[in-house]
Amino acid sequence: MYDPNNSNWIKETEYPGCWNEKIVSLSIQDNLYYGLSYNEYTQDGDASQDFWRYSASSKSWEHIEKYPIKHSQIEVFTFSLGKYGFIGFNTSTDGYNIWKFSEEKIME
Repeated sequence: MYDPNNSNWIKETEYPGCWNEKIVSLSIQDNLYYGLSYNEYTQDGDASQDFWRYSASSKSWEHIEKYPIKHSQIEVFTFSLGKYGFIGFNTSTDGYNIWKFSEEKIME
C-alpha cells in the first residue's frame, strides 16, 4: 500500500491468486479486487476465473465467487460505481460483454 504521508510503499500481504501475464483490478468502496489473470502466450490462452477481494482494514485476502466465464482479455476494462464493480471485455464474436458485481456476488 502507498503511504502518502511518508511518500513510500509498504508491503502488507502477498496476493494469493494466480498471476500470469495480465490481471484485472478495481476498487469498490474500501476494498480492492484482483483476479482473472490471463496468459496470452499459451496455445489457447490461459484465463483464470479466480477473483479476490483485499480488505485494507483487515489486511487480508478473501477468495470470492469465481468469474462465471473464461474471458479473452481483449479490450478489457473495469470501473466501479457506488457499491458495484463492472468488468467488460470484447468477446471478438458478440461485441462487448459486461459483468456487474457487488461485494459478494457476480451478476451478468
